[in-house]
Amino acid sequence: MTTSRSRLLLGTLAVLDYWKRRYTPLIIVVGVTVTGALAFALTGQSERARYVLAVLAVFPPVVAGLLMMSGIVSEDRESGLILMWFQKPARLFRTYALRYAISQAVLLLLGTCLGLAMAGVALVGNLYSAGEALRWVFPVWVFTFVSGAMVFALSAWGARRDSTIALLLIIASLTLAARTAVDDSSRAQIFRAFAFPLEAATVLSGSRTSPSLQYSIVVALAHALGWTIVGLLGLRFAERALTRGR
Repeated sequence: MTTSRSRLLLGTLAVLDYWKRRYTPLIIVVGVTVTGALAFALTGQSERARYVLAVLAVFPPVVAGLLMMSGIVSEDRESGLILMWFQKPARLFRTYALRYAISQAVLLLLGTCLGLAMAGVALVGNLYSAGEALRWVFPVWVFTFVSGAMVFALSAWGARRDSTIALLLIIASLTLAARTAVDDSSRAQIFRAFAFPLEAATVLSGSRTSPSLQYSIVVALAHALGWTIVGLLGLRFAERALTRGR
């Protein structure tokens, strides 16, 4: 157990260092945007500050999830590097599952930092109460984890353009969900539940009260767990298929 925790910690630190080196421009852009929101808040432009915070809660987390998981399995399958894990029995599934867990840990850590920065801006600018400001962390967690899980699932099943496909699925599902926003039929509600959980995340942030908080938590968790399970099943299928020489 101790060894597994040490590997997870070391892997997380390695991925953080990789992120700092490779995605420095993205980190700078997010930092500048947070600073801009703070400037708006301190100069009395509350509506603009709230709008910038809403943008920060959606776009950087989704982009981070897409970038972090892009090619996590499919690139190794395409290059043939994945075959090296067959030198040691039953290592493929565990290796990529651990890589996924480390990547999600990093995403949640980065998301927490962003959410707390946003909460700090909201508090300093008197945009929200302390409780309302801290709730900004929840939608950031949802967007980072779910977008990352989607890419992982597609990559594990061999999709070459996994992050691009995930982005298209997100856009398409949100577009169709928006068209049913005023439809209260059971069919429309089921469809919105399966769409990218923007609605649930909005409730978790405290920006709206419908649907209920309990329902929104269930939807967000279902997306996170559902895509993760799909990805793990893809890993198992890939392991068996490669074992049979297909």
